[in-house]
Amino acid sequence: MMRILIAIAVLLGSAVPVVASSHARESLALGYQTEHADLVAMARLVSVAEDEAGDLRVVFSVTENIRGDATTGTSLVVAYPDTDHTPPWRAGRNHLLFLARRGSGDVYRALTGPTSIRAIPEEGAIARLPGMVRRIAATLADGDRPADREALQGLLVEWMQDPEPGVAWSAATDFVRRGDLHHGLNGARRAKVLAAFLAHPFGKASKDALAMAVAAARPKGAGEALVSVLDGKAGRTIRGTIGEALAVLKDPAVPGLIAKRLETAEAAARAGLVQVLGAVGGGESVAVARKFVADASAEVRVEAAHALGRIARSVRTAKPDAKVAGTTDLEGMLAAAEDPRERQAALWALAQLQDPEAVALLTKLARDDERKDVRRWAARYRERPRLTLILR
Repeated sequence: MMRILIAIAVLLGSAVPVVASSHARESLALGYQTEHADLVAMARLVSVAEDEAGDLRVVFSVTENIRGDATTGTSLVVAYPDTDHTPPWRAGRNHLLFLARRGSGDVYRALTGPTSIRAIPEEGAIARLPGMVRRIAATLADGDRPADREALQGLLVEWMQDPEPGVAWSAATDFVRRGDLHHGLNGARRAKVLAAFLAHPFGKASKDALAMAVAAARPKGAGEALVSVLDGKAGRTIRGTIGEALAVLKDPAVPGLIAKRLETAEAAARAGLVQVLGAVGGGESVAVARKFVADASAEVRVEAAHALGRIARSVRTAKPDAKVAGTTDLEGMLAAAEDPRERQAALWALAQLQDPEAVALLTKLARDDERKDVRRWAARYRERPRLTLILR
């Protein structure tokens, strides 16, 4: 999580790390900050001083009011915590500020920390940010002006296609957050969201954000397109997010698409496909997951056991008295497993089956198995089957 947030901060123009517990990822997006700030303005740095509490008092002079009640030429005082990190402001630069009032006085704070104070260079991707914020602000309700939802929708779809990862990430994140923008999305815009996702490079947080935007936009062929990215080696970098996106999409054809691809997939792709199957599969996918519990690849076996457990939990949530097969398969996997991760995954999956045979096996293993880790995990998962599987 921290690594993702730092990457986003850098992409969007801040060299200062963001504390993961302080701000949700969506609050770093341009649209979120423009909507939620009491004041959005361009301003130049005037002075920095330390107050009695050891925090900084940063004074800016407003050069342009974008949203709020600032007047050009007036001074703004921003209270900013004094940390060991390089501050986000720069002498001689114009800055894009997203500020929230601090209490009832005239002192402000940066809305979401360092990403809310951005020194703007003369050129480059970051130089584009003020223009983007102006366009976002023009779509928001202000005084007697109503919000222009369609215009904001169009801006975000346009920016999702941008080659700059930070721009695409911000647009996709804002689009997913704004559920009201998903309704009335025409076919052409839906297709553009899907095309943006497919064209965007792997290995960046923006790819994950675009996957979730596809699930929100629901373009034609979304399920098949999301599943297709799992085929290549790069798909392993995003398979967790693909599972989340497909769970949101709820396309009933997806489990069958995954099962078909599994028939010819290489080991790395099989692991990703099986993992995603666990996120979206129901009773029809039990037999598929069971098959791969005995796969030649250890990674696939682990993912298959996890998938079988997740599917069992999903099936039993919908129908508590449902019986999910797989005890024999998991017992065989456990007997042959040399990797502790395989043993843990198999035991966790057994606990999710929740049938008398599986519970009896866990009880026996917790009491009699010669392997200490098996006894410990069998007892833990038998007593607390709702625990999440965390493999180390």
